[in-house]
Amino acid sequence: MRAMLSPTITHELETALRGLRYGSIQLVVHDGKVMCIERIERIRLPAPPIGGAQAGLTGTPEAPAITEG
Repeated sequence: MRAMLSPTITHELETALRGLRYGSIQLVVHDGKVMCIERIERIRLPAPPIGGAQAGLTGTPEAPAITEG
């Protein structure tokens, strides 16, 4: 048996896919009917240059100085 998608669902799928470069589209189905379309978009960040550090993510923090007083 081949399921047919309504024009509304087809339109919504096309809208969800439009402009999506990285991610996924999930259909939620109840009792054989599409109830929800979920779009998860991932944003790929450029890789940092080799040897470069991202602010606050690399290196070890300096220990606070101990003074006697």
